[in-house]
Amino acid sequence: MRKSSAPPTDIVEFLQWFRLEMEMAWSQLQDITSREIKNRDVGGVAFRAGTKWKPGLTDEEIDEIEANWKIRFPPDHRHFLSVLNAPDRACISWGYTEPGTGVKSTLEQGPDCAVFCDWYGDPADIEARLQEPLEGLLFDIEYNSLWRPAWGKEPESLDEKKHQATSIVRNSPQLLPIYSHRYSAEFPEMPGTPILSVHQSDVIVYGVDMRQYLLAEFGDFMNIDPDDAIELQLAAASNFAVGSIPFWGDLVMSGTEAV
Repeated sequence: MRKSSAPPTDIVEFLQWFRLEMEMAWSQLQDITSREIKNRDVGGVAFRAGTKWKPGLTDEEIDEIEANWKIRFPPDHRHFLSVLNAPDRACISWGYTEPGTGVKSTLEQGPDCAVFCDWYGDPADIEARLQEPLEGLLFDIEYNSLWRPAWGKEPESLDEKKHQATSIVRNSPQLLPIYSHRYSAEFPEMPGTPILSVHQSDVIVYGVDMRQYLLAEFGDFMNIDPDDAIELQLAAASNFAVGSIPFWGDLVMSGTEAV
């Protein structure tokens, strides 16, 4: 298997390097077969052989996205879109189906899915990705008794809890989807912001910045030597304090235990 070259440190040079390395890795793939899918014991997704990146977006196109969705990308996310944008084809997906009560579930191929956010793709998919962090929190409030002290006095009714939590999230930095449930936070003037993994109220830092995140997420896929990859050194490596991110930083720093 081909060994990847060492990743550059400059963010733009790194993203250009990452584009080439990912396309090389995609070129060496073979599509997963239906037989292989049926032999899996868990659901998942797989890139398609020959996947390539779409052309990077211009500054004008990124500005148009920001205006359409009323968002502001942090600098590294803008660099990501200008160099990488999104893959040119969806992933193969598979998961469990349950034909009926008492019938053993089976693993079957599902609909194709786009794991990277394509800002010129399906608007319904983009809207769902933007709303997913809030929807996940509301789910945990309703079903897992989630309430953090930083949110204020806990209301008595479920509707009041959801209303108060929604108001807090709406007044916090918007989380901007990158890949699956990985997000950047809306800090338009701050380079090097951490990338968050957000699943319901389980919020962790998946990379101290865009470069480190992409290495952590795709280093194995690109066959990067462990000595060349960057470990997640949260305390020392970031020039941006995670706890400074309103609302989401509190979930990272204090954990997600219901109180």
